[in-house]
Amino acid sequence: DDVLYKRGFVSLLLRCVGGEETMYILREIHEGVCDNHSEGIALTHKVLRQGYFWPTLKKDSCQFVQKCDKYQRFSNIQRQPSQSLFVVTNLWPFAKWDIDFI
Repeated sequence: DDVLYKRGFVSLLLRCVGGEETMYILREIHEGVCDNHSEGIALTHKVLRQGYFWPTLKKDSCQFVQKCDKYQRFSNIQRQPSQSLFVVTNLWPFAKWDIDFI
């Protein structure tokens, strides 16, 4: 049996795959059996739970998901500011004083 296995945390043994088999596994889990078009990290965990492993699994999963049309249409909208925020400090903290008379 010329199959290479890696010891894993999710399942006891993970089957090491490579080449075109990796794209088939990603496509089958992302669009086929599970058919939920999940994000890259979730897809990585699903592949590991199915018992497969390859060294660039996380990177390949993220790149595969970025090319998915349904994921691009219905993914979460990034609500990050276009520029990095900076703190505005008041140079004269007590420059203006008000007094209320009763």
